[in-house]
Amino acid sequence: MAEGGDRPRIGFVFLVAQLGLLLTAAGVLHLGVLPFESTIILVVIAMFGVLLTLLAISLKGGQFAPAPLGLKTIAATIGGFVILLFVNLGLSFFFDAPTFSSFSSTGDWSGRLLTNAFAAICEEDLFFGVYCVGKAANLGDVWLMLLSTLVFWALHALVYNIYAFEMILFLSAGRLVFTGLYAVTDHSDPSFLVHIIWNVINT
Repeated sequence: MAEGGDRPRIGFVFLVAQLGLLLTAAGVLHLGVLPFESTIILVVIAMFGVLLTLLAISLKGGQFAPAPLGLKTIAATIGGFVILLFVNLGLSFFFDAPTFSSFSSTGDWSGRLLTNAFAAICEEDLFFGVYCVGKAANLGDVWLMLLSTLVFWALHALVYNIYAFEMILFLSAGRLVFTGLYAVTDHSDPSFLVHIIWNVINT
């Protein structure tokens, strides 16, 4: 893992995801597959995360310069997805529970797909912002992973009403992988890609 104080890089997937945020939010609101209040809360959370990212850039005196995905970053993305898959399959085997619970129990397949992609973007906007500010404050990666996991629990409890013990384990595994990808690559895109793809596949 990178040492505290390294500057995370912002990739093109992050930028495209912001457009995706607007489109999926509009679709979710139009189809009504999430409560209006939950949708607005998630949008506010996403915007807060983007503001944190911009704050971190200003604190470091850096300039906004999108970073491409290199071969190592792509390899880390694939590796992160494989780790997430096997960890969730293992937890599913031991707890005899599904590896994923759709955030929306109403609506058709397209509505659930939009909701899950929307949720992934909102969550990663927030946690990339938290990670960037943490790195600007020279916090270590392990502390950032633990902090992100705690906030991830709280977010799912408050917004999605998910309290089951096995789901807490699934969420913990996922958040550790997603934030771990930030730590390993110091790049926004691997976590965004893995989280969005994971949610879409599990729709």
